[in-house]
Amino acid sequence: MRDIDYYLNWYSENRYIYEKLTGKVKEIIIEILNSRGISFHTVQARTKSIESFRNKILKGIHYNPKEMQDLAGIRIITYYQTDVKNISEIIEKIFQFIVKRMEDKSDLLGINKVGYRSTHFVCTLPEERTNLWEFQRYKGLIFEIQLRTILQHTWAEVNYDRNYKYGAILPSEIKRRFSLLAGVLEVVDREFETILNLIDNYSNEVKEKTLEGNLDIQINAISLKEYLIKKFIDIPKIKMEFGESNSLADVAILELSHFKINTIRQLSEIFPPDYVSKLKNARIINDDLGTFSFADIIKHILYYSFDNENIAETWTGWKSISQRDKKFLKTIKNDI
Repeated sequence: MRDIDYYLNWYSENRYIYEKLTGKVKEIIIEILNSRGISFHTVQARTKSIESFRNKILKGIHYNPKEMQDLAGIRIITYYQTDVKNISEIIEKIFQFIVKRMEDKSDLLGINKVGYRSTHFVCTLPEERTNLWEFQRYKGLIFEIQLRTILQHTWAEVNYDRNYKYGAILPSEIKRRFSLLAGVLEVVDREFETILNLIDNYSNEVKEKTLEGNLDIQINAISLKEYLIKKFIDIPKIKMEFGESNSLADVAILELSHFKINTIRQLSEIFPPDYVSKLKNARIINDDLGTFSFADIIKHILYYSFDNENIAETWTGWKSISQRDKKFLKTIKNDI
């Protein structure tokens, strides 16, 4: 009991450092993922509670508590298994491993079982970071990083909740249905991955066709975006997206369809040959109106090509037009 009291006093006095450590590691991970354009669902940080610490050492933990690997924990929840692999590679580069434990527990389940999957790392901050004064207090402190897809996380949370409330003893039929659910989630996870690969392959196919001059491609969200990126990549004031919402791409496609523009070739034919160079130097582009999106470009090219000042009244998807849009559309003809 004397050792337990010593450990509890030590952790009570030092827990705040581990809290700050989890916060710092979370900030580092989010900053790096954002800077590299890697999407993720969420990054969670948790520090072991004093009660959980006490329960652990009561089970017979005799080593130095500083060597515990789970006092500080980060959990990264991704959308796809590919993201888990990509983020794993980043973690290997930015942190120092105490134990390099890239563990996918599905490999341990056997071919006829399903269940918990997660990838784990046990790390410390690298020396080049702990040499900085603001990180010196974290030198040698251990933290754990877990990576899961959102469906793996769903399974793990439900499984934990079941065991916490009812223990491992459940009727066999309920256990069977629970295992079937885990299998369904794993199949869905794999199918999401397959769909993601199909989207990437189609996007690459569109790029190759447009480079070859083959524009007989049906307009959809992917083909339209890839074509516009290729066409306007050299104009910094144009964002390489449709706007704040992906649904704006659907609206743009609806408006193009209203004017019988259903393929990339048909769209390319309404652009004047010198449109891009003139737009790049247009006064409206260089005025202090912020950046423009692909939705703005579609609005403008329809306005420009069909020579109709009241064209906004014919749009079926864009129900209203802002003052900024009006200024953009009214002045653009004089600039181009």
